[in-house]
Amino acid sequence: MKFEIKLHGNVPMVSSKDIAEQFGRDHNHVMTAIKGVLNLSDIVEAKYKAGNGQMQPCILLNERSALIAMPFIGGNKSKEGQVALVDAYLAYRSQIKMPTTFSEALLLAGKIQAEKEALEAQAIKDAPAIEFANAVTADEDEMEIGDYAKLLSKRNHCHIGPNKLRAFLRDKKILMSGRSQGSSEQNRPYQHLIDKGFFVVKEALCKDGLHRAVTHITSLGQLKLSAIILKHFN
Repeated sequence: MKFEIKLHGNVPMVSSKDIAEQFGRDHNHVMTAIKGVLNLSDIVEAKYKAGNGQMQPCILLNERSALIAMPFIGGNKSKEGQVALVDAYLAYRSQIKMPTTFSEALLLAGKIQAEKEALEAQAIKDAPAIEFANAVTADEDEMEIGDYAKLLSKRNHCHIGPNKLRAFLRDKKILMSGRSQGSSEQNRPYQHLIDKGFFVVKEALCKDGLHRAVTHITSLGQLKLSAIILKHFN
């Protein structure tokens, strides 16, 4: 895994297209995840020339933004991706022209120290979100609602049963009730939440031998919904 770092407005950045290719993921899904995790002020929307010669949208990320987004994109390869990203930025910095005068050296040292302090301060601020993101993506990209309930209960020392969680999500209009849509739609997420990358629906073979649609919540959905779920159950 090797990321390509390029300058954009004097800031070294990595593109969402490169990230998608390194992880073998759909580029549109990667961009959706990035926009769901980061503020618009933390990203740069740009264009790249596709293989067919047409210009296509992409997102450029600086080092901090890319490291924050990585757990929501890389799944169980997120840690490998974080290491590869840091290595790529270090390699890029090693190619930067070294100062030739004492005043240039002082300016460079001051700039590096300021960047370091800013990243350290932001790391403290972002730590809870990143810690949770790394936890929920340590084993799988997404999990079934029942397993998610168990994870929340274990990590937050409270009891959230699968049925209680599904009932809460139905009450909040996150999952369908099945009353008006038909029983087969019960506990299925609304389409706009699937489009945002919060949920995926997969077909699974059940114990009775029939195939049924099973709802899985993604790592992005877990981060976005955990706050309102824990506020209700704690």
